[in-house]
Amino acid sequence: MAHQAVLCRLPDLELVALSSDLPWISTGMMRGVLTLPIRYGAREQPPA
Repeated sequence: MAHQAVLCRLPDLELVALSSDLPWISTGMMRGVLTLPIRYGAREQPPA
């Protein structure tokens, strides 16, 4: 749910790395991405 809200509010977020290159961390209770390289403002602006 939180991810969807962030993407709706910031539609210009773009993942910079391939998903296969993301570093993962795994513990006994959870698994997740250690870092998530993103770019903000990646979409081109229409000409004025």
